[in-house]
Amino acid sequence: MTPTRHLAAIMFTDIVGYTALMGKDEEMALELLRLNRKIHLEFIGQYNGSLIKEIGDGNLVRFNSSIDAVNCAIAIQLSSFELLEAKVRIGIHLGDITHEGNDVFGDGVNIASRLQSVADPGGIYISESVQKSIRANKGIHTLYLGEFNLKNVDYPVKTYAIQGNGLPVPSPARIKRLTSNGKRNLINTSGFKYFLALLLLLSGILWFKNPFTQSSPEISSLVFLPFENFTGSDTLEYMMAGMHDALIGEVGKIGSLRVPGTRTANAYRNVDKSIPEIADELKVDAGVETSVSCYGDKICFQVKIVSAFPEERQMWVKEYTVHKSQIQNWYKNLAKEISHEINVSLTKQEESLLASADSINPAAYDLYMKGKFYLNQINPNSLKSATELFNRAIELAPEWAAPYGGLVEVGGYMRQMGFAPDSLVLPMIKENLQKAMDLDPFSANTHYVKAVIEVWTQFDWQEGESEFKKAIALNPNHALSRIFYAHLLMILRRTEEALNQSGIAEELEPLDPFVQGLYADVLRRAGYCEDAKTHALKGLAVEPGHYFALSELMAAHICLEEYAEAYEIRKQSPLREFHGITDPMDSIFANHGWEALIRAEIELNEQYELKGQSFVFQFGRYLYVGENEKAIDIMEELYRQGNPNVPYFGAIDHYKDLKTYPDYIALLDSLDLPTK
Repeated sequence: MTPTRHLAAIMFTDIVGYTALMGKDEEMALELLRLNRKIHLEFIGQYNGSLIKEIGDGNLVRFNSSIDAVNCAIAIQLSSFELLEAKVRIGIHLGDITHEGNDVFGDGVNIASRLQSVADPGGIYISESVQKSIRANKGIHTLYLGEFNLKNVDYPVKTYAIQGNGLPVPSPARIKRLTSNGKRNLINTSGFKYFLALLLLLSGILWFKNPFTQSSPEISSLVFLPFENFTGSDTLEYMMAGMHDALIGEVGKIGSLRVPGTRTANAYRNVDKSIPEIADELKVDAGVETSVSCYGDKICFQVKIVSAFPEERQMWVKEYTVHKSQIQNWYKNLAKEISHEINVSLTKQEESLLASADSINPAAYDLYMKGKFYLNQINPNSLKSATELFNRAIELAPEWAAPYGGLVEVGGYMRQMGFAPDSLVLPMIKENLQKAMDLDPFSANTHYVKAVIEVWTQFDWQEGESEFKKAIALNPNHALSRIFYAHLLMILRRTEEALNQSGIAEELEPLDPFVQGLYADVLRRAGYCEDAKTHALKGLAVEPGHYFALSELMAAHICLEEYAEAYEIRKQSPLREFHGITDPMDSIFANHGWEALIRAEIELNEQYELKGQSFVFQFGRYLYVGENEKAIDIMEELYRQGNPNVPYFGAIDHYKDLKTYPDYIALLDSLDLPTK
């Protein structure tokens, strides 16, 4: 058959680690391959592709359209995230191919194959030709990575990564490694060989002078893994968790480092994964392992820095014996030592923030750590225990700011979860917040809490933004400051800024379901409903049933008009509002659809005169069915009550529906929210 040439989009895919898995467990590997093939065939057909051939665990696919190829790749990755225990790499190039019989050849195939080989596990890399072809599509976002010198390709290829939908983004250090790979091609020139020989000779001389010197990999991000307890006591887990969190808080003050947060790091407790595997999942360059071998008046630590790329290597290890009263200083000094070891320069402000602190009463420190342990459980009994422990710590150390900050967090959770009335909670928050600020004006967490109070209690956007900026300046890695600042920006309809801040927060805490839910909320209100669904699902994959992530998943389904899926979630407790009347709702939805269901719920709410959160739900129902005047009446009532949902009235999703109503604009004006 005569060969023919065509312009085509070529997609190459591969399962990460498949060969190693085949060596360990052939049966599992074959099952993985079967499921991978099923996923590919489903979406290749859906997006008008042609499977040219399977090469072991890889697939070579042709498309007539770049947008079909990219959409197919995204669909494969999203399905793989959910169904495969392994990850898939994908590369796509648009170029000339030679078609002969049932096979294809040419640069188009080679470049797609090489892009796949360097892509992040779970990622999609595309060439510039593909990016130019799809850039008019606003639903697809790309990140320029640089010019890659790919094996067997005699020119640099401008390369992009597809972003969004939970797809990984390579770290700056990895991008630098990938874009510098081509410099090795210089070795092929004869002149360079002579230069290299001379360089090796000089290096040899220097090596004899210092045979133990090794070059350190560039590190701009690292994960602090949960502390290992080697003390022999099973009752110290609260202390291990607290010290781990405190150390992350101190290192997070270094702005040139990306440090995943405590919730994400804790996901790797008792997980059988290597540092390179963890680093690859979190897109960091190294891991820090800390073990505790003794705990009393003195605490014994061993700390290791382990680089992940190009291979796992212990870079640094040191042991410490620290008196408990000096534990805060140890966190600060260790942060500085680590920055020195990985060649990260500190700014003057960072040096100041990591300067020595006062000693701590050891008994007060124990009480505070136990209080933090109960605080993070977030239920009425645990918050009561936390309050008692923080107050006892204050009795022993009245000039220490941390326990006052703990009481502020208790009050915030009690208000947020409806465990106590504002009349009881707000005075407690304000009193302890002021005390914490007076004792430690440089605490990022305290400024974050103050910002939340200013926005969602005082409705003071200017002061709230000022406090968020202070918190982020003091700790650029404080994910909650960034995600709640994103919500304020969304409230002020500064949508692009909101998306940017929430994206950073998600990178810092990719395994925190609360952050994923908050990110989904920003995306949905900005109109990116499919992305919102992806991130809500990502949060639920970490903690199935998480209330906020579940509610955002339901909202995303509604936004996408996926009403059957939304109704299934709506029936689940605690989201089910009308307990004991499920059967009539089932019948209404089955026979008359979603809008009929919403109207039935409106009638029930009016019949039972439900208040509280149900009143907020009623506002959303009125908006959905177009009864906007009634929705505005509820807005005005919630404003009179000082409800914490009031700030969201100015968000773009409400504004676009209500901006023609004078009463709504007057309400925004009263709140000092943008009216245009």
